[in-house]
Order: sequence, then structure tokens, then C-alpha cells
Amino acid sequence: MNPDPDPDPDFSEGALRPRVRVAVSLERSAGAGIPATALELLRRLDSAHSLREAAAGMGLSYRHAWGLLHAAEAELGQPLARSERGRGTVLTPYGTLVVAAIAEIDERLESPLAEASQALAAALSLAHAATRR
Repeated sequence: MNPDPDPDPDFSEGALRPRVRVAVSLERSAGAGIPATALELLRRLDSAHSLREAAAGMGLSYRHAWGLLHAAEAELGQPLARSERGRGTVLTPYGTLVVAAIAEIDERLESPLAEASQALAAALSLAHAATRR
């Protein structure tokens, strides 16, 4: 389906490797919503069971992470996580459902995004080769 041109050695050995990605966010028509950063924080929190660790993995401060989490909870009207003594911060059942829904979206988009990345890489390689002639 995608053309597979002869790779230009200078381009193929370079650092540029196109990767098409999608950031999922939840938005209301009024413009408010839950940014992709908050949803990624939930996904990481599900694995780490530590808000501090999840935040650090994203380059966020602990305080900023709590702010994102509380804003998302206020927007959805449901608690997404809770602190438990000895277990850290864990997702609530609702938070778990949100993370599962985002994971399903990611899984459905994985193949089409990989194909788009390959098509973009092929187009860039062809364009690069054409400008070197």
C-alpha cells in the first residue's frame, strides 16, 4: 500500500524517524475538558500506584499533578484516584474505567498510526532524495 522507495543512506541513518501520534483529551463544547496530560497521568498512575512517580515520569511537579487530577475529577464529577495508606495513590473503579477506555482507543489506533508513520517516512525520504539530485 505504501511505496517503499530505495532509502537514501544519508537520510535513513539520520536521527529523524517520523512517528504519527494522537493525544486523546476529553472536551466539552464549551471548551472546558480534561487535557491529554491528565489522562496520561491517570494511565501512569495506574501502573505506578504513586502520584509522585507518575508525575516525575512526565516531568511534572507533584503539586501540578494533584492539580491536574483534581481538575479532571471536578470536570467529570467523579473521583478518579484516592490515597490509601500503605498502597500509595490508586485509581478508583471509575478511574480504572477511564484508563481502560483510553487504552482501547490507543489499541485501535496503533496500526493506522504506524501505517501513517511509514507513509510519512517514505514521503520524506522521497522528498529528501529529490532535493539531493
